[in-house]
Amino acid sequence: MIMVELYTGPYSRVLLIAPNGPTGLSFALNPIPLGLECIGAFIRDAVSDIILYDEFLDKEPFINVVSTFKPDLVAVSMSATQHNTGAVLVAKVKRYDPRIPV
Repeated sequence: MIMVELYTGPYSRVLLIAPNGPTGLSFALNPIPLGLECIGAFIRDAVSDIILYDEFLDKEPFINVVSTFKPDLVAVSMSATQHNTGAVLVAKVKRYDPRIPV
């Protein structure tokens, strides 16, 4: 395995990801990703651009968002039951650019 050097801060383009999938006992509610919204609000003055990609609501293909937005940092918030779909999204980010820290 070849190690790549990750981008280091300060970061200017942050992609926040909420994977789709069952969310434990609240799967029928499909809750709003409030944790990611709070993180986005907290960092908004420290970065240039933030996108919150909610896989349940967003209809744009994920890889299109990544390739258009070109994030330099990606964060994922998921429940234990969403780890499979979350892992797929992280793999897509790493295939696009393995230097992006997740």
